[in-house]
Amino acid sequence: MELNGERHDPGAVHGWLQIRREWRQGDELVLELPLRPRFTHADPRVDADRGLVAVERGPLVYCVESVDQPGQRLDDIVIDPGSQPVIGDPVPALGGITPLRLAAERRRRDSTSWWPYSSDGSSLESPTGRGTVTAIPYYAWGNREPGAMRVWLRML
Repeated sequence: MELNGERHDPGAVHGWLQIRREWRQGDELVLELPLRPRFTHADPRVDADRGLVAVERGPLVYCVESVDQPGQRLDDIVIDPGSQPVIGDPVPALGGITPLRLAAERRRRDSTSWWPYSSDGSSLESPTGRGTVTAIPYYAWGNREPGAMRVWLRML
């Protein structure tokens, strides 16, 4: 952080930066904020998102769209939150927005039954391989073709 051309490090407390001073006309504050992608874990008090992660970069929340995962159901994608998201190439069809590439495992349902539960406690899924999935800023979804979208993703 620079204040009127001088470097300062007031230190953040619990993620918050407080600058207490008497401000004068002409004061200039320059902040350098990191834009590294990061995973955010859902609060366990939110039933619908318990055990899930979202990916963010700076102030932006990202999502995955089915248009970027052809032939794959979004709820069959499992993200590896131990890996670092990679900044991808701009997407011209979305005005050059910056996507993220997330390490993921794709799973498939082994059962063809209409009943979604098993009586023996075994998993009805099996891994089909590791790879990456594309995530775009949430504000840009729904601008290419109709399809599913998810912000909160299952994790390994």
